[in-house]
Amino acid sequence: MKPNYILKMSLVAAYCAATSFVWGEPVDKNTAQVIASKYLANPELRPTTPPTRATGANKQPAYYLFTNANDNQFVIISGESQLNELVGYGTMSTSHAKNSIPEEFKAMLQRYESVVSAVRAKKAQIPTVKLPQKREVLPLLTCHWEQNYPFNLYTPAPDGVNTPTGCVATATAQLMYYHKWPKVRPATYINSEGSEAQKSVDYLWKDMRDRAKDMSMRGRDAVGVLMRDVGKAVRMHYYYKGS
Repeated sequence: MKPNYILKMSLVAAYCAATSFVWGEPVDKNTAQVIASKYLANPELRPTTPPTRATGANKQPAYYLFTNANDNQFVIISGESQLNELVGYGTMSTSHAKNSIPEEFKAMLQRYESVVSAVRAKKAQIPTVKLPQKREVLPLLTCHWEQNYPFNLYTPAPDGVNTPTGCVATATAQLMYYHKWPKVRPATYINSEGSEAQKSVDYLWKDMRDRAKDMSMRGRDAVGVLMRDVGKAVRMHYYYKGS
C-alpha cells in the first residue's frame, strides 16, 4: 500500500468475524452513513465505492468508503450486516488526500469484496465470534513516514523516477527510528563517495524527524540512506507501481 495516500491504516478482523450462523444481509447507504458517523464527523461517501460482483446481490456494495475533508480521515464500513461493521480506518496524507486510490489499496478492498461475494452467494457461513474486551493501546510510533521523496531518495530509478521504498522497508525503518538503533551501519553499505549520510559509518538519527516537512536537507538525505539500507537488507524488489 502506498503511504503517500494513507499514512496509517488499521484493519479490523472483519473477514471472518460476525454475530451468528446466518447468511449475510446487505447494508444500505443510509445505514452505513449512520455507522460511519460513529467514527467520523460529517462522513462523506466516496463515489468510487464499487458494488460486489456476487450473482444475485442486486448490486449492493460490498463496503462503503467514507472520508472527512476537514481532518483527512477515512473509514470503511461493511456492506454486509453479518460481518463486522468496521472494515478499516486511517488517516490520509494532506498533500495527497484528493488523489485517486492506489492500486495496492484497491487490491486489498477487492479481497474483502470477494469475501462478501462468497457470503451473498451462500458459499460461506459466518461463525459466531465473541471478541474479548481489551484496553486501548495507543500507537507507539510518532513518525509519519511515506514511500516517496525524501524516503526514496536512493531507491533504484530505472526510468529516471525513484521507485517507492516498499511497505516492509518503510515499516522496519520506522521501528529502527523509534529505537534509534542500530548506531552503526553495515560495513558493506558504506560508500567511499557521495553525500555525508552515504559515507557515514553511523546512522544520522539526530537529523531525522517524525515528518518529512520538518527535516532539513541533511535529515532527508539521512532518512533516504536509512531506507535504502533497509531495502538492501530485506532484498526489496523495487517496482514503480509498488515495491
